[in-house]
Amino acid sequence: METIKRAKEASKESLQQQAKRMNEKSDSNFPNLGVGDNVRIAVPEVDRCETDAQFIIACAMERTDDDVSELGTQNGVLKQLYARSQFSLCYQKLLNLEGNPFAETTLCSIVK
Repeated sequence: METIKRAKEASKESLQQQAKRMNEKSDSNFPNLGVGDNVRIAVPEVDRCETDAQFIIACAMERTDDDVSELGTQNGVLKQLYARSQFSLCYQKLLNLEGNPFAETTLCSIVK
């Protein structure tokens, strides 16, 4: 009975270490995002026509504890929160939205 308990505890500890390694690897693959940084968001094909933009430029407005970010554009703040894997970081400062209050809007309405 004791060997089963020890095996369960060792298994649990091994899984926690594996989860920690996976998080560290994910963090190294995607750049850290700070408030005010510009990002490029790919627009899904279902949300756009052939003549609409394939990407939009947004600015990071806020970052939560769960590593998801609230993003804003010139036309409004996006309702959806975005994970780091859903956008790419722009290294040039193309958009500055500090101090501008905007209404919430959807990605589809911004593209149109």
